[in-house]
Amino acid sequence: MALAGSDVLAESWTSAAPGYDELFVPRFAPWTEDALAALTQHKHSLPEDHEVLVPCCGPGQELLPIAELLGGERAVRGTDLAPGMIEIAQSRCVAAAARFGRMSAEVGDAMAPGAGPYAAIFSVFGLQQLPDPVAAIEAWVRALAPGGVAVVCYWPMGAGERRHRIEWPCPAGMWEGMTRSGPWHAQRVRRGDAFVDGLRDDFLAPVKTSLLYYT
Repeated sequence: MALAGSDVLAESWTSAAPGYDELFVPRFAPWTEDALAALTQHKHSLPEDHEVLVPCCGPGQELLPIAELLGGERAVRGTDLAPGMIEIAQSRCVAAAARFGRMSAEVGDAMAPGAGPYAAIFSVFGLQQLPDPVAAIEAWVRALAPGGVAVVCYWPMGAGERRHRIEWPCPAGMWEGMTRSGPWHAQRVRRGDAFVDGLRDDFLAPVKTSLLYYT
């Protein structure tokens, strides 16, 4: 399925946001924990007086753990292309405001992170959604303060790096999740339900197992 334009992606991720928060955030949690562990190694050496940027923050599930990890000592700001994702992320920020008032989320383009500089940039499974991952990484590195750290988890990873797997109860469940709450939902927005549902049988026909794993 071809990558959709930014407007279609923003619309599709907005409509998919609640389902994504329910279905995918828990499944991506092991990789998020790995990324947090990597950030932990640098938390005492991050440059002072600079915030942490979380591009492609989705529904903001990473903002509070990062704030907790850093002891609430610096601002943590998430950005995402989809207003629906940011709405959920902002609700998380409000819920945690009494403990970590320096958390925020706003609509923004991860390809243009702003001048910064940032103490750290943290992204789990956002880079592969961008039209030019190499240019995005270059922009993120330029936006770091001296001594800043970029922690980036990219999907898919090499075969030697497969530490976790995503499990679906059945292939049909995976298809529904991906097309209604995941990255293939953009095709549903752009081409309609009939087009996407028409691909369902072709997708499921070769699958012979009752469980489908993605690693």
